[in-house]
Amino acid sequence: MATPKSVIELNNSWPYPFSKWRLGTRLYNLIESVREMHGEFGTAGALGALVNAIRGELVSGGQLAERLIDLEDKAYNQLLSVPGWQENTGSGGAAKDDIENTAAVDAVVDGMYSANLYAATQDTALDLSIVTAAGEYRNVTLSVDSLGALHQTVGAVAASALAAEVPRPPSGEVAVGIIHVPPSFTAGTTEIGAGGVTFTDGFPRRLAVHTPISTAALVDVSATIPDSLPDSY
Repeated sequence: MATPKSVIELNNSWPYPFSKWRLGTRLYNLIESVREMHGEFGTAGALGALVNAIRGELVSGGQLAERLIDLEDKAYNQLLSVPGWQENTGSGGAAKDDIENTAAVDAVVDGMYSANLYAATQDTALDLSIVTAAGEYRNVTLSVDSLGALHQTVGAVAASALAAEVPRPPSGEVAVGIIHVPPSFTAGTTEIGAGGVTFTDGFPRRLAVHTPISTAALVDVSATIPDSLPDSY
């Protein structure tokens, strides 16, 4: 790009004709630098891509957002015992399509500790919406509120056990277990054990505590930003 006439005029008038870096040249280079920085912050610029990558980690589903949710759960909602979820084994012709916990639930809910929040060996009927067809899998999150009531949050069906989401419990409840539902299951009809249902005590963190946050999406853009200003004056 040719040097603008205004720059030439400034060069010839300040501070003296033979100065190496005259006012016009300095202003011209400064403007070019600002122009380049503006381009880098644009939609296709490297700095813009970096900002968007960081923003993506902060929204729902991003690694930073998930870590913050985990920290919040750790601070306000904690399961402090092992409930031992299983098929109902109570006496007197127990319904094998129900579930029970072998041990009491001790937990912190909304920052308040409660021992024996949910008593041991309670029989619970599954939510009747827990149904899967052939080739379908789903997970159900068990949670307890501050009053000791057990709730079931049913996840969407998926084509594989690995792809099935584990739904988060509602706000103000502590997750105490997960029911893993296999294909061809109907709540209230299919027996728990014979139907292939399995359980997990507690609730997994979104990210393992010691798992470093991936920086694959965050790139070093320093090498892509051109330097239009002189190194010395």
